[in-house]
Amino acid sequence: MLKRHLYCLTLFALISLGVNAQSSADFKYQEMRVDEVNFTHPTNALIIQHDYLLSFYDGPAWKFPTAEQPKAFLSGIAPKVEATFELAGCTKPLWAKGDGPGAFDPIAVKLVDGKYPATALPVAFEAGKADYYDPFEVKWYLGPSENGPWVEAGVSRHPLYVVRPTTLPIGYYYHSLIYYGCKHAKGLTDEKEITNNIYTKTFQGPINVPRRDNPTKDAMSYWAWPEPSGQAALGCFFETGDLLRFENGRCGSWARFFIDMLNLQGVSGAKIGVVTYENSSNSSSFMTERSSFFGTQSSDVIFESYLSLPATFQSAFFVKNYTVDTRKFYVWFSEYNPKVGMHTSSITLANGNKLDLAPQSGTKAQGNDNPMSTFQDHAIVVYDGKYYDPSYGLTIQPSKIDYETASMACMGAAYTMEFEFEVGSPPIKKRAQIMYLHEKNETSTLELTIKP
Repeated sequence: MLKRHLYCLTLFALISLGVNAQSSADFKYQEMRVDEVNFTHPTNALIIQHDYLLSFYDGPAWKFPTAEQPKAFLSGIAPKVEATFELAGCTKPLWAKGDGPGAFDPIAVKLVDGKYPATALPVAFEAGKADYYDPFEVKWYLGPSENGPWVEAGVSRHPLYVVRPTTLPIGYYYHSLIYYGCKHAKGLTDEKEITNNIYTKTFQGPINVPRRDNPTKDAMSYWAWPEPSGQAALGCFFETGDLLRFENGRCGSWARFFIDMLNLQGVSGAKIGVVTYENSSNSSSFMTERSSFFGTQSSDVIFESYLSLPATFQSAFFVKNYTVDTRKFYVWFSEYNPKVGMHTSSITLANGNKLDLAPQSGTKAQGNDNPMSTFQDHAIVVYDGKYYDPSYGLTIQPSKIDYETASMACMGAAYTMEFEFEVGSPPIKKRAQIMYLHEKNETSTLELTIKP
């Protein structure tokens, strides 16, 4: 105990001489230091949820030597800061203060039993404006009076986020939502500018987007296959929490991720846009074209048993990249639950027509160089008359026709048709999945349906 009191006495001697304690070889400064720091607000703090756990960040913002937790607040408020100091047994009165970013400097306050009592920062975060600090760094000082002189007592560091609203937004406060939203909306006030900046900085490219908490992958994925164990069984493809939990998601979860990020920044009006293709549902032209292309082998085009042909078959659109020309039929393969034993190369028909393999390496998407490329529907985000596709990271498209031109290779039908043929001697029956090309995407006429 005598030794610990000597540290305190040495500190006061150094202060009286105007000597920086850290620079003195005679003073073991580490015995007196800031030990724990927290930032709170009784009503206007966002309780941040872990990305992949049903739990929340509820501990101190920083604890010696390096433990940290993120904190988030509404704009327009001044959070309170509290701290605990290790004083090495010193019993003399001490004051503490801090030097934070900008004007966010914890004021000089007298310690009570080694604690800096909860005290509001001297200035508030600017109302109506997002902010982002990673880290929010405060250099702490100790002194014998409210006016010092001061000696350094360590540095606390932790992430701190300010969302744009001045009232608590509705939604989940996942760490990744707050992190990416505040980072890319920092300093902005206009909702359109916030929306475009968050999209281009988070999704466009595509850009690798890792989960903020404990990422196990360099980037979360769009349509990674095989899907993580349990994901398909739980139907986890449509919500932000599912994307964060599995670090993999379909278009619906990527679209919701973007919309939830906007909601936390007070941007309203963004909606899920559902993309479909409906023009091939009438099969009269299909039947004619099948007869022309397959000739005597037309009856070898087999349909799924649950369909009542020729009335209907499943429409599909094909995301770039596909190799197609003026022919109407091609070899295709199902990327989702592919059928075992399907033929996946060119086939020459009895009349000389060729069924070539149409799908090529897919268009790069989030965390996946070769995702799914054949769809019956797709989810994007529609805001202010513009079209955003966070799954693929396309540039922002100003209209429906621009979106179709930028993203689609062709439209037609798939999923339900197979072609049965024979090879070898003696002949062996084989099957190939095939697609029907109703039209290439090469006109200025909108062929997709996008709602809204």
